[in-house]
Amino acid sequence: MTPEEAWLVALAGILVLMSLFWWIHLRKANASIVDIGWVLGIGLGSIYLGWMGPAPLLPRFIMTGMVVLWSLRLGIHLARRVWRGPEDPRFVDLRNRFGEKSDLAFLGIFELQGLAGAIFVLPVLFVSWSPGSVDTSWQWAGVIVWLMGWYGESLADLQLSRFKGRASSAGQVCRSGLWAYSRHPNYFFEFVLWVGIALYATGSTLGAWSWVCPLLMLILLVKGSGIPPTEAQAIKTRGDLYRQYQEEVSALVPWFPHKSRRG
Repeated sequence: MTPEEAWLVALAGILVLMSLFWWIHLRKANASIVDIGWVLGIGLGSIYLGWMGPAPLLPRFIMTGMVVLWSLRLGIHLARRVWRGPEDPRFVDLRNRFGEKSDLAFLGIFELQGLAGAIFVLPVLFVSWSPGSVDTSWQWAGVIVWLMGWYGESLADLQLSRFKGRASSAGQVCRSGLWAYSRHPNYFFEFVLWVGIALYATGSTLGAWSWVCPLLMLILLVKGSGIPPTEAQAIKTRGDLYRQYQEEVSALVPWFPHKSRRG
């Protein structure tokens, strides 16, 4: 099987999976599960490509493992948060906007996210079909950076979950731990993690194209479904308290906070 054929099979599988999640969303009336399907599709697609590739086993195993561990951790985290929870306000707004056509519109959204997911399996494809020897210095660098991103994102999610679990946190803004230095440390370390994956793949044939993954992730986080809707909802629910947080704390890259004019 050629790498092109393998990627098309992975793409088809991801799109079928997203169709299944779309059907589940109809039963639950909750489009928030699209993100669970997305990370699960990337994980399963990576397993398929890592299994089918003809390259040496160890680099395939490590590359696949990094993506799958990301998928498992984030997928479980999302499932705990959204599976039984209310629909995310951004999807509620879309549902109201689309009206009677919302079911069909959400099918397009689910499948479009599936197409994006197929891009994020490319590093596994490049490593799994890379002929001959590769520069292992890229792989070592990738693993180190990936570990930094994995730990940072896990810690940020844990700190936020603990904050939300306290009754005294109702209506407040999380400023504990990493959240004192970045308004979205989980997003920042998500980007770092994908930089690590791109670094690992860079030494492989065509692996430099893997940098489209952290670049796309950064665009999604900064301009797409990440920071903009999250902060818009935070302002709706926390008002001036969150506006002050915006003035004092970096949006993405962790940095020392500064005094707000509101203070």
